[in-house]
Amino acid sequence: MQPMLAVAICALPPLSIEPSARVLSEGFFDPALAAQDHAACDAAVREAMKGPRPSVGTRLEAVVDAIHANADCASVEVLNEARALRAKLREEMRARTTLDRKMKTPAISASTMRNAMQHAPDDALRNAIESNSVHVLTNALHVYANAKTASPEVVKEARALRDKLRGEKRAAPTGTHSSDVEFVVVAASPRSASTAVAEEVADHRCSISFNEMFNTRQGDLWHPQSMQKNALGCLYPGAAPCSSLQGGCNSRWYHQRLWHMLPALNLTRNAWCGRPGNGGPNAPSPMASCNGKCVVAIKMFGPDMFRTPELRKKFDSYAPSFEELIAYKGTRLVIVERDAADDECSYNYSRASGRWHGGNKQVEHSWKAQNCHAAPSAQFASAHAEWYAWLREKAAQYRKDAFELPFKKYITDALGTRQKLHALAGLPEGPEFEQPNCGHTPTLHQSRKIKTDAHPPSE
Repeated sequence: MQPMLAVAICALPPLSIEPSARVLSEGFFDPALAAQDHAACDAAVREAMKGPRPSVGTRLEAVVDAIHANADCASVEVLNEARALRAKLREEMRARTTLDRKMKTPAISASTMRNAMQHAPDDALRNAIESNSVHVLTNALHVYANAKTASPEVVKEARALRDKLRGEKRAAPTGTHSSDVEFVVVAASPRSASTAVAEEVADHRCSISFNEMFNTRQGDLWHPQSMQKNALGCLYPGAAPCSSLQGGCNSRWYHQRLWHMLPALNLTRNAWCGRPGNGGPNAPSPMASCNGKCVVAIKMFGPDMFRTPELRKKFDSYAPSFEELIAYKGTRLVIVERDAADDECSYNYSRASGRWHGGNKQVEHSWKAQNCHAAPSAQFASAHAEWYAWLREKAAQYRKDAFELPFKKYITDALGTRQKLHALAGLPEGPEFEQPNCGHTPTLHQSRKIKTDAHPPSE
């Protein structure tokens, strides 16, 4: 059996620029709902802006927190107002600090003052060092080292670790050692059987699917639409794993996870896999029952983010974070690709109906027969090709032997594919690791009796 790659699928953040950007997976674009999302986020930002606060510093902190927490859902106008206020408050703080220094008689030595000023930057750099992430360290050094606000000793330590991690990344093997697998990234488009493939990885006592952890759409990211109840604790976590992070699912850390994928995923995986609760019916946590083995599957979507310059700019903002996850020695990459015309046809039906799994198959095929075309639209074809080219380029760049899984190959041999995915993830074999009572999410390819001449069964 050939060694397999662990799969994680990363979901792209749906923006409100156009409907297709918001409906990346299980969500259905509803203009009224989108307006409600904007209104709620705008209200939160405005509440932070108006105060009152006991001090300029406290008010500034509230505004900064609100901008970070609502950057993906608040309107551009309100975010611009908040950023303008942030700049004004920062200027006021600088002016007050300068005035205080002029009016007060120095009571402490210059060296003590320098130490006090360096304390916060040093703490920030130490936090970056603890993250063990090239991306986080690079950003922190750019802010504090270039501004010369951190102490030389901490800067030196941070740079040394950054260079060490960069060297390890360049020298990283292709990842054939199954015992090292921690994440399986399922990189796909929304209607290419991504949910089913991630569930194949997760259908094992030593594995779990975090579904769309890196999507920023509203709603439940951890469990797909139409998920079976008996999949909880088997294929998917029973509750949101982000609640185990410091600050929970509303923390700044979780809101910024898209730009810090690897450390966010590491923290969340470690908390879930090492929890004291059950990994399934009457089973201990995965790390306890699998000798430390615990593989997390994640879905990552891409074509929508290549449709317009604005969306591509958004993708480029977190692409370095995604690259770091791909390059990580414990990551296995699965590329699931479907014919572009069939993909667009199925995607448009889901957007129109709001159904991403299951549903009435006769109605679905009737709709497709009337609305789909033999060739994809130029925009979809271009975005589709660019997304998959980007994935393969990064796999080659970081010497990762991506597991290529064509859609048609999967739907014709789901059982054989599952065995290969488990081997790729290094999951142990044996009946004690099987989960016969875990229900998979209903998908169209599981019911292939109804077909049209132009289009094969879809997810």
